[in-house]
Parts: sequence; C-alpha cells; structure tokens
Amino acid sequence: MNRILFVAASAALLPGRIHRSDEPRFAVEEKTSLSKVFERHMKLESKEFKIIVEGQDEPIHPPGDLHFTIEDTGRIEVTDEYLAMGKGRPSKLKRTYDKIEETESQNARSGEGGEEEGDAHEKKEESALEGKTVFFTWSDEASGFVASFAKDGGDAELLDGLIEDMDLRFLLPKGKVAADESWDLDAKAFGSILAPGGDLKLKEKDADEASDRSIGKEIRKNLDGKAHATWKGVREEGGKRLGTIALSADLSSEGDAESKGEEAGKVHFKLKLELEGELVWDLAAGHFQSFQASGKVRLDTAESAQLEMGDKSAEMRQEITFEGETSYKASLR
Repeated sequence: MNRILFVAASAALLPGRIHRSDEPRFAVEEKTSLSKVFERHMKLESKEFKIIVEGQDEPIHPPGDLHFTIEDTGRIEVTDEYLAMGKGRPSKLKRTYDKIEETESQNARSGEGGEEEGDAHEKKEESALEGKTVFFTWSDEASGFVASFAKDGGDAELLDGLIEDMDLRFLLPKGKVAADESWDLDAKAFGSILAPGGDLKLKEKDADEASDRSIGKEIRKNLDGKAHATWKGVREEGGKRLGTIALSADLSSEGDAESKGEEAGKVHFKLKLELEGELVWDLAAGHFQSFQASGKVRLDTAESAQLEMGDKSAEMRQEITFEGETSYKASLR
C-alpha cells in the first residue's frame, strides 16, 4: 500500500515528466550520436527568354524557340555527436562531414516546342569539408556558435558561413501546443532547408577555386514571406511515439548578385517559392525522425553586360523566367 501511495505521489509531483513525450521538444541526451542525410532536387525550365539592348525599342527574342533546363541534385551526410547540451540546443557539438556532393546539369535546346537536343553541360561538385570534423561551441559573448576544426586542422576559410543547426529546431513551437494549433515560422530561417549546414564551399571537381554561388547566398540572405506550422498530434510507429508537424511556406527573395570568372557581371533575381511539407519528431528521443517538403519555384533573372560595337558600347540585358519544382528531404541513417 505504501509503495502504491509513493508511486502515486511521485507521479503527482512530476506532471511535466508524464506529458513530456507528447510535446515536440529538442531534448537530445548528451553523448548521443546521430547520422543524418539531407537530399535536395530542383528542376527548372525556361518559360521566357529575351535580350534587351540599350537604345533599341523592342526586345530581341532569340530565334529557334530556344529553351533552357537546369537540374540540381545534392546529398549531404553528417554525423553529429552532442558533447554537451544547453537549454533547447547543444552547447558543444562535434560534426563529421561524411559525404558532400552536388550535381548540376544545364541543357539548351531549340526547335518546335524545344524538342531538339542542344548544348548540354553537367558539373559535379565536391567540398574540402568532406571527411573533416568541425566543433561548434556556443559562445554567450557572440550569442551564437563558434566553429573550429579538430586537432587535425583545416583551412580556416572553410569555417566561414557554416551553420550548426541541422536539427530543424526552428520548426518547433515555442511552447505547449494543442492538436491542430498553428504557429508562425521565421521565413529567413528556411535558408537552412535550402542549404543544409550553410555554405559548404562546394567546387567543381579538380577546380582550383570554390564555385561561384553568390546568387544562392543572396537568395538566402533576402528570404522573406510567410510560413506556418501546425501540430497534427501523435502516432505509434515501430515502437516509437512520433509527433507530426505540417508545414506551409510562401517565400520570396529579391536582390542582386555578383558573378565572377568567365561569366562576370551582375545578376538581378526574383524568386518565388511555395512549399508544403511535414516534420516527424521522435518525442522520446527529442530529435527529428524525418522531414520532407516540396513545391513550385519561379525564378526571374536579369543579367547585365556591356556590348562592344566597334568604337561604341551599349548595355545588354538578358532576361530569363524559369519555372519548376523542388523538393527537400532529411532522415536518419
């Protein structure tokens, strides 16, 4: 009898403990190690292409019904070890970049409906971070994480622009939520979905310098719009209690990017991105189980350059409108 009363009294004194497994919270135990996979895919097709030359009244539409296709596929695998925990986040994280790869293919084709194959180009990109270990340590002074290499070292420039949060913590509610309750999300934070882990210094295989990805950085920097999440409740699966959060985002970004190398110049971009997705959270373990989001993309680009015509010059602007679809996935392995 006394034992029954003791158990009942303990339960009454610890109500938060009973219900904690029904709340989506980041609560990974110290020394836990998680291996994560992030995948993304985007395919864009040109819908309009025109060239505007300074001093001419009408834009030039290239002959032959010219079309462009861009397809981008990326995969990132990391192993995170949570060496020490803070409130709702790690205080020290050890990350090993197991695999980083990206493939981008571009195809220009012409003909009725753009059916004739034209100039195709594919490039595979890699990162010097692959195989390396980076520590992320929380700094109260900086109010953020400071990245550093392990003892084997590495080029300090590789640390610039890295992001610690590959746990999708920004998608979680700030407090307790009821079934079908929604909350707003920070649109700019979706940059960590577009580029998991931040700037991983990708470069084309055997190239001396990192690829020019200034447009991607500027898109993430200028992200705006509305996004919200909705708590859909708990289900049992494979012996785990899993919570589900439905996601919806209507994002936009506009700005200018400088391109370098052979195609140096300024590019003005305008992006519109609509996403629908789902985050599945392991409630007992306190971390994500899986994530997926997909949707439609529209990208308008206008690239300016000086056109030399004998002893005269004029500004030429190339405008292309792309439309297509994109998808993002995250899982544990």
